[in-house]
Amino acid sequence: MKIENLQDGAVQLLTETCQILNSENINYIIVGGWSPFLLNSSPINHPGTKDVDILFENGYKKDSLKEIILKFIENDYLLSAKHDFQLFKEIQVSDKTFIYNIDLLHPSETNIPEEIYIDHIDLQIPSTIYQSDTFKMKSIALPSSQTLFNNNLMIPYEINGVSVKLMNEIGTLLTKSQSLKIKKRFRDSLDIYLAITQTNQNTNLVVELEKLKQNDLEIFNVLYGIREFFDEESNQMYYNVKKYIHDLELNEFTSEINDFFKKIGLNELAR
Repeated sequence: MKIENLQDGAVQLLTETCQILNSENINYIIVGGWSPFLLNSSPINHPGTKDVDILFENGYKKDSLKEIILKFIENDYLLSAKHDFQLFKEIQVSDKTFIYNIDLLHPSETNIPEEIYIDHIDLQIPSTIYQSDTFKMKSIALPSSQTLFNNNLMIPYEINGVSVKLMNEIGTLLTKSQSLKIKKRFRDSLDIYLAITQTNQNTNLVVELEKLKQNDLEIFNVLYGIREFFDEESNQMYYNVKKYIHDLELNEFTSEINDFFKKIGLNELAR
C-alpha cells in the first residue's frame, strides 16, 4: 500500500524495526514518543513521532548488540557517519524518498553516568586519515530506564499485525521527568500531560505509581522533576503544552496536574 504521509512512513519504520527485533532473542522496549502517540491520543490528538527509540535491556554490556546491529544492516538499514548510535532507513512517502532513523539505547539508573556510550561493533572503517580510530557502532544511555525492565513498565501493542513492546505511561513519566526541562524539548511536556490526562484504560496510574513508590522509592522520586518544572514561576510547562493544545486554559492545566500530584503524593519528595 502506498504511503501518503510522513507519520505513516514512521509507522512502517516502527513495524519493520519490531519485526526484526522480534525475530531475534533480544529483550527491548520501544520508548520515546510512540507511547503517548499510540496510547494517549484521544480525545486530544498527539502530533506523532518520526523516529524509533529502542531500549535494549542488556545494551549496557559491551558488544551485546553486535548481532542485532548486523541484522539491521542486512535489512538495508544505513549507517550514520555523524551519530554512531543511530541507523537510518529509506522509506518511500508519496513520490519522494525520506530518511528515518532509529536510536540504539541502553538503560542507566537515576543519574547520567560519566560515560554514556557503549561500544558494540567495530566496523574497521577509519574515522579520518589523521587518527587511528575506527568507526564503532554504539548505544547511548537513557537515564532512569532500567526500571522499565525491573518493574515491567511496558504494554504489548499490536500495529499492522506486528507486536510492539511499548513503554507504558509510567515509563513516559519517568524517562521524560528530567528531559522536559531542556529548552526546545517542548513535546516532552505534552507527552507527560497526555499520559496523565488521557491514560490508557488498561493502566491505573495511581495504583501502579503507589506500587512503584513502595518497591523503589528512589526511582519514584525521579518523578519529582515534573513537580519542579511545573512549579516554575514562568509556567513554562503550561506554555510548552499550549504550543500543541492552543485552547488549553492555564486554570484547567494547573488543576489537572495538581490533582494528579495530590493523588500520587508528589507534593514533596517521598520518604
